[in-house]
Amino acid sequence: MTAAPVTAAALREKGDAIALEGVAETLTYRRLAARAEAVADALTSMGIVAGDRVALLSRVRGHDEAVGLMGVLSAGAVAVPVDPASPPARQAKIMAGCRALIHDGKPAVLDGDDDPLLHIELDQDGLVLASAGHPPEDGPRDARLACVLHTSGSTGAPKPVPITWEGLTAFCQWMTDLVDLRPSDRVLRVAELTFDLAWFDHVATLLAGATLLTMTRR
Repeated sequence: MTAAPVTAAALREKGDAIALEGVAETLTYRRLAARAEAVADALTSMGIVAGDRVALLSRVRGHDEAVGLMGVLSAGAVAVPVDPASPPARQAKIMAGCRALIHDGKPAVLDGDDDPLLHIELDQDGLVLASAGHPPEDGPRDARLACVLHTSGSTGAPKPVPITWEGLTAFCQWMTDLVDLRPSDRVLRVAELTFDLAWFDHVATLLAGATLLTMTRR
C-alpha cells in the first residue's frame, strides 16, 4: 500500500495560505483541513474504513467538492466521482459497490425507501449539514486505491478504472514538474472530477500549497 499524501493533517501544516478561492468564500489550508476532517470523522464514525468506496456528487460544484474529496482521502477511503448530469441509470451503476455518498443534494436515483447508502450532505462551502443511513454490510475494499473513475467503454456501460495512490502520485508529480507548479500559483478548476485531469487540479495543487479556484456550474 502507498500512503495517501493528501490528508487533513498534511493540509493543516500549510497553515493560513489560501487553499480554495471562490465567489462566495475563501478558505485557508487550516480551514480546509478542519472541514475535510469533519467529513472524514463522519465517515469513520459510521463504519467506513480504509479502502471502502465512497461516491462523491456535487451539483453546484462549490467548495463542497474539494472538501468532500479531501475528507474521503483523509479517511483512507476510495473516491468514486459521479457526474450529476449523467442519467440516473448510469449513476446507479457507478455507485454500485460504494458504501457511502457525499453530496450537496440527494440524486433522484436514490429517492426510494430502499436506499442502501450512508449519506453525508454538505453545503456549498463544504460544511457538514447532516448524515443519515447506514453503509451496506460489505463492498469492494482496496486500500491501495485513491479513486475509481468510469469511462463509457465500447458498450456505453460505465467501465470502472481503478487508480492507485502510486499511479496518481506519479501523475501529479509529473504534471507538477511539467508546469513548474509552486505555492504562489493559482489553478482554475475546470474539468469534471470524473476526468483524470481534474485530479491534477485538486491533488497536485493542494500538495504544492497553491490556490485552487473553484468555479460553480451555471
